[in-house]
Amino acid sequence: MSASKVVPLLCVMLFALACANPALEHVQQGTAYREQGKFDEAIAEYTMAIEIDPDLAVAYNNRGCAYSWKKDYENAVADLSKAIELDPNEVSSYLNRALLYIANDEEDKAIVDLKKVIELAEDPSMIQGAEQLLEMVTAGPSHWSQVSS
Repeated sequence: MSASKVVPLLCVMLFALACANPALEHVQQGTAYREQGKFDEAIAEYTMAIEIDPDLAVAYNNRGCAYSWKKDYENAVADLSKAIELDPNEVSSYLNRALLYIANDEEDKAIVDLKKVIELAEDPSMIQGAEQLLEMVTAGPSHWSQVSS
């Protein structure tokens, strides 16, 4: 079989394998649960995804977000940190962790993550949002009370 026939065939096979990833199916189901406000079910689905593929950064990121909605700060930060460890170029994990740090008065940590978002992000609106958050965080707590009023 010629290379011109083998390469497209391999691409189709790899695509089919990627679509059949059961870990990603659990991530998708977890996201559906999260969107319905069913955070315990979402966490269970993300956990199953992690059990299948312990290196799947998106599962840790999403489970961290679900934990944050349940106000489980410790597990949320742990999962977001693991997502960053597995995929240090994924902007959303830094942003999600920065928001948790802000909510828990850990501005110094939030500043580090927001700077990383600005460094890595390609989307101009994400960069602008991170810059605005960074400005508010560095302005201090008095600025936060003005924003929430």
